[in-house]
Amino acid sequence: MNHVLTWFEIPVADMARAKSFYATLMDLQMRDESMSTPDGSHYDMAILAGEEGCVTGMLIKGKGYNPAVDGAVVYLNGGSDIEARLATALENGAELLLPKTSVDGGSKGYFCQFRDTEGNRVGLYSAPQ
Repeated sequence: MNHVLTWFEIPVADMARAKSFYATLMDLQMRDESMSTPDGSHYDMAILAGEEGCVTGMLIKGKGYNPAVDGAVVYLNGGSDIEARLATALENGAELLLPKTSVDGGSKGYFCQFRDTEGNRVGLYSAPQ
């Protein structure tokens, strides 16, 4: 299958706080990495663990990566119970931006949005039940 999305990067201000939030929210492990570029910029990264062949991404802190509520929205897997995952986000410091909303009456799934602990607008999506 040819995926439209192959990788995503979520900008963070506080790497430890962001790692704690996303590890709890998505129940996943992360691998820490860092990188310096020829222009002297330094980047701290936390690569999100994912299954082989699935889209994944990372948390990143460095030059040009600024958390924001405006712009593109990354939708993470809401799982089979999007409301439970949203509750986990809110219990761990997220702010609700859009409650669970059905797409075409639920026949095409559900989504919601929140502001994460870093200030990014992030969404959750669950497929139809």
